[in-house]
Amino acid sequence: MLGPKLSTSIQASVAKKLAYSPLQLSFHFSHSEEAKVWAIKVEDDLPVAWLKWHSSSSKADKEAQALLSWGCLLNGPKIIARIETGGLLLTHCEGHPVSFLNVEQAKVLGESLGLLHTHPFVDQDPMPIDQALRVREQALLQSLNSTSQRMSKSGEFEYQIYQEL
Repeated sequence: MLGPKLSTSIQASVAKKLAYSPLQLSFHFSHSEEAKVWAIKVEDDLPVAWLKWHSSSSKADKEAQALLSWGCLLNGPKIIARIETGGLLLTHCEGHPVSFLNVEQAKVLGESLGLLHTHPFVDQDPMPIDQALRVREQALLQSLNSTSQRMSKSGEFEYQIYQEL
């Protein structure tokens, strides 16, 4: 897919963070919705990383906080580095592109992700960690259960994402 080109300075910053020469990397525009996303490849193999460019630093901050708070629990990508104020350089992780989902399924997943973002993350939680984790686990399980029920009603996808979690 053709898309916006990245400046040479951004490409150089990414290459430095990944310990490659800029000439070794190729940037493949993937999609653009809320943020622009590029797959970063070496010799046309699987992506070695992804660059997600947000329209504002506050959106990048929110995604970074979500990835730091929930990403490890959901086996999501890890943040390699911030690139300028709007860019997040992320590790590659296996998954399904949104194009595999129909509109209703994508909406359900988006709403579930939004629900996860409504749960506060507090660095100095006054609640004992074991109790806090039980409360958060219960909220996550309720969200996943609701998601799986709604997705099974929406068509052919039938629990694939739920089972992978």
